[in-house]
Amino acid sequence: MAANAVNPKGELNTNLQIAVWHTVSGNERFSIRLPYSNTWACELSPNGNRLVAQVVSVPSSLEENSIKIWDVDTGKVMWESEKFPGPLNDLKFSPDGRRILGRSESGIMGWDAEIGRLLWNTQGENTFSIEEFSDDSKQLIRFIQAGRIVFMEVDSGRELRSVDAPTISRSA
Repeated sequence: MAANAVNPKGELNTNLQIAVWHTVSGNERFSIRLPYSNTWACELSPNGNRLVAQVVSVPSSLEENSIKIWDVDTGKVMWESEKFPGPLNDLKFSPDGRRILGRSESGIMGWDAEIGRLLWNTQGENTFSIEEFSDDSKQLIRFIQAGRIVFMEVDSGRELRSVDAPTISRSA
């Protein structure tokens, strides 16, 4: 299955909805009508049975954001998070599907993907980073623009260790 801004025929999805298609048959599984065009991020769970997306509740406001999880088979909302200032630039599931990571320009947040509870929040950090989960979903590896690599515990958001990123020198 795939959730995207482009349908299997290559047509741009411009009608304020998130649609989920079956990748083999090309048939649409379900679509979610959005109240406003300010949905910045969405992703399918690793097993393909849940969809997470950021939803903006108030038009022209980036202060009323939440994430929602939908059941792909039924199209029903499983849960919605508490409101947070946003927007999120990225959402991703951990490989085991138990956690969700949301990244914004001012930090990252981690949620329990089963019940929607916010586990931790680094908001106010104002550092650009790229995050990847470890294969076992227990650690988050952050590559920070300032030249550090930070290892975090996924369940608590606690920093385990950090190291300086190696520098690459160019020889003449």
